[in-house]
Amino acid sequence: MNRTGVHVCRMLLVVPTMLAMATCLANAQDSPEVKQWQVFEVEMTAVQNKANPYVAYLQEKSPARVKVLFTGVSGEAAGREMTVAGFWDGGTTWKARFAPPAPGRWIFETRSEDPDLNGVTGRLTCTPWTEDEKKANPTRRGFVRVHTDGARAGRYFEYADGTPFLWIGDTWWNWTQRGIRFETFKNLVDDRAKKGFTVGQLFFPANGWSQRSSLLDADYNEPDIERIQSIERWIAYANERGITVWIHPWWSRARLNETAGPEKIRRWWRYVIHRLAAYNVIWTLAGEYNMNNYGGLGLDFWKDLGAMVAAEDPFDHILGAHPTPPAWDGGSEAPQWSTAEVLHNEPWLDYNQSQTAHARWRNEYAPTVVSQAYALSPRKPLVITEPWYEFALDAPAAKEIRFCAWSAMMCGAAGHTYGGGHVWLAYLPEVSQPRRSGGGSWPLDPDFETNTLDYPGARGMAHMASILRSVEWWRLEPHPELVVENPSKYCLAVPGEVYVMFLRWGGAVKIDLTTYEGVTFTQRWIDLVTEKTQEPRELIGGAVHVMNAPEDFPAVRQEKDWILLIQATKPLPDRRPDADPRGQRPGRNVQWVNPDIQAMPRLSYHILTSKAMGHDVGYVVWTPPDYSTKVSTRYPVIYFLHGAGVNESADARGFSSWAARAIAEGSLPPVLCVFRKTLGSCGSEVLESGQFSRCDVYPQGLLNDLDRIEAALFERGEDAHEDRLG
Repeated sequence: MNRTGVHVCRMLLVVPTMLAMATCLANAQDSPEVKQWQVFEVEMTAVQNKANPYVAYLQEKSPARVKVLFTGVSGEAAGREMTVAGFWDGGTTWKARFAPPAPGRWIFETRSEDPDLNGVTGRLTCTPWTEDEKKANPTRRGFVRVHTDGARAGRYFEYADGTPFLWIGDTWWNWTQRGIRFETFKNLVDDRAKKGFTVGQLFFPANGWSQRSSLLDADYNEPDIERIQSIERWIAYANERGITVWIHPWWSRARLNETAGPEKIRRWWRYVIHRLAAYNVIWTLAGEYNMNNYGGLGLDFWKDLGAMVAAEDPFDHILGAHPTPPAWDGGSEAPQWSTAEVLHNEPWLDYNQSQTAHARWRNEYAPTVVSQAYALSPRKPLVITEPWYEFALDAPAAKEIRFCAWSAMMCGAAGHTYGGGHVWLAYLPEVSQPRRSGGGSWPLDPDFETNTLDYPGARGMAHMASILRSVEWWRLEPHPELVVENPSKYCLAVPGEVYVMFLRWGGAVKIDLTTYEGVTFTQRWIDLVTEKTQEPRELIGGAVHVMNAPEDFPAVRQEKDWILLIQATKPLPDRRPDADPRGQRPGRNVQWVNPDIQAMPRLSYHILTSKAMGHDVGYVVWTPPDYSTKVSTRYPVIYFLHGAGVNESADARGFSSWAARAIAEGSLPPVLCVFRKTLGSCGSEVLESGQFSRCDVYPQGLLNDLDRIEAALFERGEDAHEDRLG
């Protein structure tokens, strides 16, 4: 017992050279207080080690030398168990780190074949953060995961407490170089936190861009413990400032299979997990994992490595892989615009990444890459983690940086990463040789005095984050069809409630709000160049509106990109008839257009001008998962005809969910589902013309079918027989 200590990382007590910790002995009387998700450290001392503990105790298919079992015994923690692996921290020191996921009292016990490391016990008390403390630092909400519930499952990330997580990333590739001062890193983190960034993409390399930044020796057998400890303090500081750190431990290169080999790659990954998993991190399998034909290791090796990482991590951090794109020298043998093309169905892959990379034509392809991944099933979030970097001022122009970011988000990306200036390369006076010019393959401003932290592209990322956070961004779905008579078909929306349009060239845009009679909206134009918001103006639903950007070429001799934000301020009035005072059924004061539907994938609202009834009638359509890709396929149609006076969307979500499951199980063929309002008293009327109809081309064939049955629907009245077709 006297060889063992317990350390709680008090992240608020960060100082320039070290992270202060509260320390106490793990004896029967001690029960240190730890905040939820805060790093708690158990330190152990071995009497002796083998010659190279890093290699000797991380042999292939062998368990870690020591593990620690944490068991919750009270509060929300009661009944929970979690086992974390210990790691060698130099000399005879061994440590294990734990981040309690639930408040309450926890006890722990070490387990090892080494009697000096076995049987150490202790306890801790975990207390929750207050809501104000969480708002001050969102990483206190827990580790990042994929949202898996409801209509937008698989579309965005969230913290462990369910709070949506907007990925706004920055690129920190070369920051493990020896010689970089903590104050320099602190200045970077403070700036990015102030701008609203949430992710720092850090290379934690076994094989850095030079030996100066590598955390293993040239033979990949000896970790630099002192340097690793320093970088861990940096990770802790980033977490304390609200930034989750994206970790990738390898960079794929030519002949990686020979220079490192599978065993050494796996060993370093295990060591990184054992050291870092208690921090607020995101895993990435490798940088450019497919470069040089997967480093000579083959695709199956990387798939197996992904499965190993997922199995080794007790905290289930989200895991992805960073790819090399087509038409790039290193990626020519195994090209992929995103991991969705190759790894999407791997069970360990939690989210997809894309590298659109560094050229205008590549930048223009970003929305296509995102849209293609967005259409896949099962749903997984996608982030462009390496876009065109803002290498130097106007190289490229800030509007190109904004285009990639906004167009990706508008097509369904779960966030976006920025790279630029001196930051991505860690071009710093304390470690870099001054450049004579800013040219070359990777241009930059050679002057160390230039504040590249504040490049317009970086400010644009901060502005984008601010705009999105002003609305419930996680509810927004791509709706390019809502942008009318403008070439920038970029719109996120909850129709009838909020619309965010990205208009790359400004100009005029038309929006159809005829469905929303009685709703009052406001429109705000946001200038993405000056970052100024125009005064709001009122829009009245029930009409088609044409809106013009406040400034336009040639009256203003500067081309600008704009955001048009439209929000409902006065909702649609409740038009349900009052109850008849005599207890009889209400009269036929019927609202035939009811566009307020619950959000659900492939569920859409439409309006038919009915020839039979002489007015507009609303209906809801659900399409099967393969509908958008099989454009020539003919589908049967299930008509779900509501009764009991309910509207057309009343059962759309529930019935469509059933249909989706039935199709997936093979008990139902792919079908279209159409939901129409009727006047039935209890259910929906049976169509005498048959249960199914065929549509030649959607939507025209479907509309024709609806027109043909419209008279029969109305004539059947309230007392018709009720059933569900199909």
